[in-house]
Amino acid sequence: MIFKSDPGFFFFYSNFSISLLGIVTLLLFFMTISLFFVSLGMRLRHRKMESLAESYKESFYPLILNYLEDSSSKENILSFFTGKNLEYAVFERTVIRLLKNLDGDEVKNLKELLLIEPIYNYHLNQLTSNNEIIQIKACNYFRFTQLINPKIIYKLRDFVNSENRLLAFSAASALMASREVSIRAEALKEIAKKNNISKMGLLELLYKFESRDNSLKEEEAEALKGLILDAEIPDENKSLLIQGITEMSYYQLSEFFADLISDKNIDKENVKILNALINAQKDLFNITTSPVIRSFLKCKNYDIQLAAIETLAAFGGKNNLSAIYGLIENGETGIQKNCIKSLLNNNISEKDILSNINLKYYTSVSDIIKMTKESM
Repeated sequence: MIFKSDPGFFFFYSNFSISLLGIVTLLLFFMTISLFFVSLGMRLRHRKMESLAESYKESFYPLILNYLEDSSSKENILSFFTGKNLEYAVFERTVIRLLKNLDGDEVKNLKELLLIEPIYNYHLNQLTSNNEIIQIKACNYFRFTQLINPKIIYKLRDFVNSENRLLAFSAASALMASREVSIRAEALKEIAKKNNISKMGLLELLYKFESRDNSLKEEEAEALKGLILDAEIPDENKSLLIQGITEMSYYQLSEFFADLISDKNIDKENVKILNALINAQKDLFNITTSPVIRSFLKCKNYDIQLAAIETLAAFGGKNNLSAIYGLIENGETGIQKNCIKSLLNNNISEKDILSNINLKYYTSVSDIIKMTKESM
């Protein structure tokens, strides 16, 4: 029996530890060498794939440009493929890159190229995947195609209701490829109904809603009107839609927005909606709403007051400018500065401002004008 106090025990234990340390060190050495060669191999393979992809791209560009000039050359493109997945991936990226930079009939022709059977079938299969990341990739492909297949539209509609916000947004973006206004409006509505959606996300989808076909403008305007009146859409999102619609110059809705802000039943406590509607009058130059806008100069909310000042300054006219001059004389310093800034931004000169101000305010207003100019 060997006891822990036995010197032989310590000698045995010491030799065993050294042997074990040597084995572990050797294993780590071989693992490090193996990882090095694996990493080197992967790097070389990656470089080879990049080089091959670049050569494919250089070959595809002239073929695609020739196709745009003469659609009969489509067969030349199809004959180029040898069945390698990388070829189709590079071809798809090349077409999509061109789609983002071209317009008119060329866009339609390019979209036809994306429907090459191997590419189309590959993404079609992605739609039925249980992996949401793969489903998103499919959505990103179909937003560049001519979306007419009812089965694909049905699947994308289903994705729009997903709890995964990225998948829902990607599906809605894909549905914007449809020519049918009702399909696009439905997708936009489902996204707009969601709370806490980002401002940029909603506006981006709204801009995609607008088609390049002017014959659809009236129908699109009616659909957008329905969204603004829809009780299911949160007020914050409605205000973003109003902002985007006016920036996109849907003049078909000019009278609609004028009626909304002139409605006696309008909720004057709803700052976001009211602010958006006042700015809409300015962007669409609904000068007939001037009396209504002037009434908001007395609003206690600073943002509403500021929006009214900027809109009236943009409208111009004796009554509107007189109302602003009145605020310069009697308003707080912050309001006075904003009034002067709005007037200057709309080409009302310092001389004109001072000539319309009571003489007893001349010095103080002149100082404010000077400070305002320096800060602009």
